[in-house]
Order: sequence, then structure tokens, then C-alpha cells
Amino acid sequence: MEKFSKNFKLSETFYQNFLQKNKTDVFKENILGNFVFYRTYSRKKEDGSYENWAETCKRVVEGVFTIQKIHCQNLRLLWKEEKAQKSAQKMFQKMYTLKFLPAGRGIWGMGTDFFYERFDSTLLNNCAFISTKDIAIRKSFIFKWIMNSLMLGVGVGFDTLGENEIIIKQPKFKNNEKFIIEDSKEGWTDALEHLLEGFFSGTEVKEFDFSLIRPAGTPIKGFGGIASGADPLKEMLNAINSLLTEKINKKISSIDILDICCFIARCVVAGNVRRSALICLANPNDEKLLKAKDYNLEENEQAANWRWCVNISILVDEKTNFKKIAEQSNYFERGEPGFVFLNNAKKFGRKKDPENDDDANIVGVNPCGEQFLENGELCNLVEVFPSKHSSKEEFLETLKYAFLYAKSVTLVPTLCPETNAVMLKNRRVGVGLSGLQDFFSAVSKAEAHRWFNEGYKYLKSVDNIYSDWLCVPRSKKLTTVKPSGTLSLVAGVSPGIHYPFAPYYIRRVRVSQNAFFLKYFEEAGYTIEQDKYDKNTKIICFPIKSASDKSQKDVSVWQQVANAAEMQYWWSDNAVSITVFFKEKEKQDIEQILEMFQDNIKGVSFLPLDTNTYEQAPYTAITKEEYEEEIKKIKEINLDKIFTGKEEFEQKKEMYCTNDSCSLI
Repeated sequence: MEKFSKNFKLSETFYQNFLQKNKTDVFKENILGNFVFYRTYSRKKEDGSYENWAETCKRVVEGVFTIQKIHCQNLRLLWKEEKAQKSAQKMFQKMYTLKFLPAGRGIWGMGTDFFYERFDSTLLNNCAFISTKDIAIRKSFIFKWIMNSLMLGVGVGFDTLGENEIIIKQPKFKNNEKFIIEDSKEGWTDALEHLLEGFFSGTEVKEFDFSLIRPAGTPIKGFGGIASGADPLKEMLNAINSLLTEKINKKISSIDILDICCFIARCVVAGNVRRSALICLANPNDEKLLKAKDYNLEENEQAANWRWCVNISILVDEKTNFKKIAEQSNYFERGEPGFVFLNNAKKFGRKKDPENDDDANIVGVNPCGEQFLENGELCNLVEVFPSKHSSKEEFLETLKYAFLYAKSVTLVPTLCPETNAVMLKNRRVGVGLSGLQDFFSAVSKAEAHRWFNEGYKYLKSVDNIYSDWLCVPRSKKLTTVKPSGTLSLVAGVSPGIHYPFAPYYIRRVRVSQNAFFLKYFEEAGYTIEQDKYDKNTKIICFPIKSASDKSQKDVSVWQQVANAAEMQYWWSDNAVSITVFFKEKEKQDIEQILEMFQDNIKGVSFLPLDTNTYEQAPYTAITKEEYEEEIKKIKEINLDKIFTGKEEFEQKKEMYCTNDSCSLI
């Protein structure tokens, strides 16, 4: 795609004046959020220093309006620079003051040279789903698509409908010929395709040549991060080769599909992204698949080395026997299986609105469960924080600019024609709300519901206006509730719809023991622990006071699921992502909860409340007195001064939609 000779730029006069008038540090009361920003999203600049918060906001906003400008130029639509400048300034203010935030992927990737060079929206999308039902036709394409998405940091869902659809064939190995693997994402996925086609189609498979792949530890300039070397790729190819060699002349099974995807994810994890979010949607009658992560079974002992990469969730409907599921003693012990109500997602958007079949083509859900998607579809997310707004009118204004961010991302195609065919007609977005428990502590539920209902109606009208201007379809879906995780830390609010861990707690953040910034935290009085599980890792302990008047231990499983049903009714036309924390005595209620709420929610998972029993868990509850003692020890620390120098540090990015269970920190 031809690029503008001059991208959109935020007015430098506005930018400097705004910073002069807003000298108050937005992270003054949230040092953890400021640290997470620098450690996760701040990009290294050409002079070797790292972006501060204002510079990141400026880059993101300029990227959004450059996309719009390119779109209007290519379609020869009206573009008014002065009007765009006013909107961009307002978006900058909203983002800078943490009224809304793009998903972490947007904060990291929007407006970068890497994005402009590729002009591929995969970098900016959070969620993906692909079905294996067409494996007899698409063959290796499905797994190549999954690997490409994971390598660009997108969380991927898949199913096992391709079970028994193909017979594994004997490849024609050509050990005297070389398949030279290019040192790129495309090179790695091409190698996967080459091997799988040998087993799926009986074609030639050459000997792999890894000589072009850069050595481990080499910086990756474009996407960011550190190269892993060729070992993870070799391990993936060898594992898949071993698996399928034993299956020659047999039909592919659901477990085979699961393991191939896990081998891919394990490779990607080691290869830079560090976590690869995967969800496998299982048929409730597939007992072998549902027991695939029971490592006490002899046949699964070795699988613990790769199946940790995936969450297995059950596709349920009105015919599901919840009693049978609840009776399984090993269910719910690790947050699995989740329950996915695909039938509900097809029938309705918000529960408040009439049932319709507008989204009848959806086939699955993303790993965190907030976005139902068609086959091969991606989706991008953005978050608004109601508790940071003093009036409903201010909240509605923020929704407009949050939506404009998300809608702008839909203007950029991916590099995959099959995916573009779905995305460009659906324009699906997810304007999410987070910090909801903080908000409910500040206003009545009835008032909150009024905000959400009017906000949803307002977004529908805004979508009409922007879609007409940009000459694109209305968005198939608009709203969501995602788990939030790292972004909620940046904003300093409770995550998504979830309650905070405790009224007062220690939040532990693991960093390299050689990180240059450690000495500054130690000098400022923060407790620094040696990681007892990794001699090369230190832990910074942040004392946190919750803004909500309730925490996880104060509410029942019934209240938590009721909250999800309320948000599904008033706000989310996509879905509500929720992990319900239950006390041991409440486990017996889960069957009844699923039966009672099965018509009102689209997905849910359950996790025992007392799971953080190991030493140095990410969260540890403390008393008010202990919190105050910790705070007394801490001196003010200026992270802007520390991080905008030219010292190196290991940067870890949130690459996909996550909750705290799969957060990088």
C-alpha cells in the first residue's frame, strides 16, 4: 500500500502547551502502573533512550489518524486536516489522563515504523479464532495461520472439528536436498508448512537448514525483543515429526490437533513473546481431550511439557449435562475447563436487546473469552475506565474517542486474504470497560446501568456516523468486558469485572537480577526479594491499597456470576470475560449456577480462591497496618528520570489479551 509522503502529526504547539499546563504526574499515586508502562510498553528511541508516557500517547494518536488519512486518500474521501487535528488533540488528552487506553498491543505497536512498513493490522489485533473443520481442504494452512498469529502476539482460539477428516500420509523425505529457513517470521512458518504438507499430502520434505537464523540473544529491531536462536524451531519441527510419524495411515485425532498447536505455541513462547495465549474448544463428549491435562494419567505424563500452553474449554448448550461435569473431581482446580455458550453468542448480543441471527456465522471465541469470532477472524480491543470519570457526559465523550481508535484499526487489512474477507465485512471491535468494581463502589448499580445503557446506544450512533464518513460497514459488534490484567495496572484500577485481590496486598513483580533500575527501587525503600525459584531473578514488592470496598474473599460465586450476567445485559454485545473465584464450600454450587445462568451468559470459568499457596505468589494479602508500615519506608522515586536515559533493560511486552493468570509480570 502506498504511504503518504507526510503522515499525520499532532500539533507541536498543542503538545507542548498541554504538557506545560498538565505538569501533574498522572502516575503520582500509581508507581506500579508507571513501572509497568516503562517495563512493558515504552519503546526504545533512535537516541537510545525510552519513550515517556506523553511520547507514547503522541505516537499512538498520530498512528490512529495516519491510518484514517491513508484510508481517505486511497478512497478519495474528504479529509479535513483541521478537524482531524481537533479530534486528535482530544484523543491524546483522554489517553494521557488514563480515561481510556488501547489494548497493550496498540500501545506497543501503533504508529511505529515496523507497523507502517508492514501495514498489517495483525500487529494491532488482540484476538483470533480458526476452525479445523476444513482441514481436509486447507491442510497446513490452518496451523501456519495459528503460528503466524501467535508470532505477532495475537491470542488464538481453535477447535478440533477436523478430527478424523484426514489420514496422515508418509512424506517423501529428501535428505540430500536442503530447505533453507529464512530468518523471519515468514521463514519459520514456511518451515512448519513444508513439514505438515509432507504428512497431510504426502509431498516431499527436504532437510531443514537453520544456518540463516540469527543466534540467541540478538536484538530484534523491528518487532522488539531478543532472538531465541534456532533451537525452539528445531524442537517444534522434531516434535511434530515424531508425533505424526507414529500416526501414519491413521486418521488425525483431536489430541493430535491439540498437540500440534501446543508444539507451535511452545516454540513461539521460547522465541520472544514468552507467552502464547491458546484456547481449545472441546466437545463435552470428548473424554480423552477433556482429560488431556490430567498429568496423573500415564498417557499424559510427558504431555505436561507442552500442554501447559493451552486452556481447554467446553462447548456447552441447553443439552449439556452440568451435573456430570461438576462431578468430575479434577475440574475447576486450575481454572479449567472454561464453559463457552456458543449458542447464546449466536442468538443475542446484549441480553437486553431482542434475539437475532446477525452473528450466526461465529464458530469460536478468543482465549480470554470476551470476543466470539468467525472462522479466521481477528478483533481489536480498547478499554475505558468509568471510575475515572466525574460525569456521564464525560464518560460518553471518552467512549467516542475509544471507539474511534478501534474503528480506525479495522481500516487496515492483514496480510492474509482469507482473514480480510471476514474482517473487512464485520469490522468487529470491542470497546471494553474496566475497573468496574471501583466504579460500583462509587455509584449505585442503578446509576451504573444507566451509564452503560446510554453509552451503548451512543456508540451505535457514533458507529453510524464514522462508518458513513469512512464508507465502511457498521461494526458487527461494539462492546465487551475483557479481563484487562496489565492494562488495569497501568490505569490503577481493578481488572475488568473482577474484584481486587484484597483491600491491601503486596503485588510482586519479577525482573532480571541485573536490571539497572533495581538499585533505584532499593534506595527508595521498596522491599526487594531474591526469587526462590530462579537465581537470576529478583522481585520488587509493591504495597497496594484497593479502591474497591470489596475484594475476592468478600463475595460469593453467585454474586460474581450475577455481575457478569448484568454486564451481558446492559453493556456487552460481544461477551463478558470472567473467572469466578470460589471457596471450597461453594464448589457444590457450580452445577446449579451453570444451570440457572446458562441463558444469560456467554462464557465463564471457575478457579479456587486459595490457589496462591506457593511462596512469593504474585499477590499476598496484608493488613492495613502492614500496608501503612510499608508505605512509611518508601521514598518518592522518579521513574521518568530513571527510564528515559540510555541504559539497557530487559523489556517484556503484553502481546495479547490477558488476565493476571497469564500476565508477563
